[in-house]
Amino acid sequence: MADARTDPLMAAAHDLVRAEGYVSLLALPLLYGDSLVATVSMYYDRSVELDKEYVTTAQGVADHFAVALGLAPRP
Repeated sequence: MADARTDPLMAAAHDLVRAEGYVSLLALPLLYGDSLVATVSMYYDRSVELDKEYVTTAQGVADHFAVALGLAPRP
């Protein structure tokens, strides 16, 4: 989201967003098969245009993390 300080989806957290000092936010799922193994959140201290190419690239990196987590040995 381009501006988490004003986006209606973040209404309950606007005070926290302002206190933490971030503006833009991108949260991505890490999926391995049908399972959500984690999420990756990126916070920006300025407004960032999160266009389709940017999000697609970031999701591609997140997908690699998800595979690594999915294949990691379990204790």
